[in-house]
Amino acid sequence: MRFKERGIQVKIILGSLASILLLGVCVSLIAVKTTRSALVRDRLDQLTSIREGAREHIENYMDLMGRLLVSLAADETVRFALAAFEEGFYRIADEVPVSMALVERTLTDFYGAHYLNHVNYDVPRGADRRPAEAYLPKTESGRIAQYLYIAENPHPAGERDALLRPPVVDFAYGAAHARFHPTLKTFLHNFDLYDIFIVDLKGTVLYTDFKEQDFVTNLLDGPYRDTGLARAFRAARKLAPGGIAFDDFRPYEPSYNLPASFIGTPIVDNGVAIGVLIVQIPIDRINRIMTFGGHYESAGLGESGESYLVGPDHMMRNDSRFIDDLKDPLVQRLDTTIGVLAVETPAAERALAGQNGRDIFPDYRGIPVLSSYAPARIFDARWAVIAEIDRAEALAPSAEITRDMLFAALPIIGLIMGAVSLFLVYQFGRPLSRLIDRTRELSEHGGDLTQEIPVRSGDEVGRLAGYFNAFIATLRAQMIRIKNATDVLNEAVQDLSATSREVETTANAQAASVKEVVSTMEDSDRLSKQVLPTGSPSTSKPGSRK
Repeated sequence: MRFKERGIQVKIILGSLASILLLGVCVSLIAVKTTRSALVRDRLDQLTSIREGAREHIENYMDLMGRLLVSLAADETVRFALAAFEEGFYRIADEVPVSMALVERTLTDFYGAHYLNHVNYDVPRGADRRPAEAYLPKTESGRIAQYLYIAENPHPAGERDALLRPPVVDFAYGAAHARFHPTLKTFLHNFDLYDIFIVDLKGTVLYTDFKEQDFVTNLLDGPYRDTGLARAFRAARKLAPGGIAFDDFRPYEPSYNLPASFIGTPIVDNGVAIGVLIVQIPIDRINRIMTFGGHYESAGLGESGESYLVGPDHMMRNDSRFIDDLKDPLVQRLDTTIGVLAVETPAAERALAGQNGRDIFPDYRGIPVLSSYAPARIFDARWAVIAEIDRAEALAPSAEITRDMLFAALPIIGLIMGAVSLFLVYQFGRPLSRLIDRTRELSEHGGDLTQEIPVRSGDEVGRLAGYFNAFIATLRAQMIRIKNATDVLNEAVQDLSATSREVETTANAQAASVKEVVSTMEDSDRLSKQVLPTGSPSTSKPGSRK
């Protein structure tokens, strides 16, 4: 049966139920949207808190590094160390009896076998490979120092700081190194620094803790004059006491072209600069700050959240949480995203432009994320600090809330629909059914005009029943009047019938009399014809001719 052919009761109930269901769906959708918006807002608030915490931590850490560097440069131990290293270094060639041919051959072989083949020369913005001879210090004292502390060091790369003094005859530099190295090494390890450098005003790196290939090279005309270490040195030696020169993360060849950053400050004696103290900022410490030591979930970043830094060159300044999932071959080979992976997202662009905010857009992996971003002040540079989490994970509770709301709402909607159905049946269905049945009785059987439909409400159905009862009452009154009129008419008809019968009787009597007279006249006419003979003259008509 088509809908238009159904009864009005069914239509009202179905329409009402459809309206309730539609209202329930609309309310649920609004609730889901509101819940989703609240969830997004809460997540973004959480990310903003994480971002601000990371930004404050990294800024404070870098400021602390700067203050430590300035404090150490002002310490008399560093001044004494600089003087002792400077005095001893330039006397090495005179004090250490070793063949220069042996030294140069050993260094050349060492660079070829243990250094150059391990440097990542395909790193963007990294140094190009040169012949092994190009890396040797220009001075004999420098070559002998590298020979003693690097090529002939019994400890491997990364552990060369364990050598306190080479096993050769006494020489001034060796004595100075044995005296000051433990103190400087302790300072470096206590503050998680990567390396520490003491450089004289001539540009010679007189001391490093880890004894990488930059040890005793010259930063003005040596093989690493174009590196971050050299830039930090040149900027720092021009500064007033307490000033800090910062060189941002870039590939650093002595560290195998992995990213390195340096801060330097002048070493001052009686207000006059006598050298430069430089530290290489540790990547691991920055990583621990930004990755919360790997405890992402306890930090509120769930399974897909992370916080990271982006430099002015759009390169990351800490390792990505998803480094193992990134398809970049260089990232996989170097096992780092620092200075390697470019981040050119809206969050990075806005933060590097000095803006802070939060939004939803794709991250550097192309995955939609909730992102909170802000600029970070790192000495005289501006970095971007960003906290993000995948939108799918952030909004996952919304699906659970939606499901729970539906499970809770459907029974309620069902109960409401049942209650409304009963109400409609009671308020409209039954009165309409009574009205229909009463009308059908009247139309099919004449009906009993004395029966009325009970009126139980003042609504349209009640008024319709009232009007129907009034109509029945009017019809009943009309029928009574018609009956009375019919009774009068019947009496008149009966009287007229009696009169008609009387008239008929009289007419019949008169007709009999007339018939009798006619018969008499006919009899008279026959008698007269019999009395008068045939052919006898008859009385002529007046004026007839004889």
